[in-house]
Amino acid sequence: MAEVSGSRGFVPEPVMETLADRVARIRSAARGRVLELNGSDPTGEGEGRYDTVISLVRVPYEPDLDSYVATMVRHLSPGGCLYLLEPTVRTGPLGRPSRRRVRSTAGVHVGRDVPRALRNAGLFVTDLDRFVVPDVPRALALFVDATARFPTEAPPT
Repeated sequence: MAEVSGSRGFVPEPVMETLADRVARIRSAARGRVLELNGSDPTGEGEGRYDTVISLVRVPYEPDLDSYVATMVRHLSPGGCLYLLEPTVRTGPLGRPSRRRVRSTAGVHVGRDVPRALRNAGLFVTDLDRFVVPDVPRALALFVDATARFPTEAPPT
């Protein structure tokens, strides 16, 4: 097991290897004032607003997903960008049976619909890539690589 930079917990090495290119891409896309929520601050709080907020494999270690998403929203500047690379659940009819089998244990909370939590918090998900990490436990196999922003108003007609 290897510690994921940006998380408080441990994930299997195959997950780390699969995520390495995506983590590098996210970090290189960061612009302006950047907040990477990494668990070093126990409250998950930075100060002020940021142009870029990054969350890398942190959601499973947060007991309250809505509170964590609210923290990200609170720190995101109006024109800012939120990048997430997090385990999630399969959605739709194929996902319903598997969600019933996924349980949170030992302080690790899995089986959450991360994109839905972002939308419920008022963010617009602009990019979304769901992918599977092979050869790992089912609870950590399905990931989402997402970018979200505040919605913008349509230009006047």
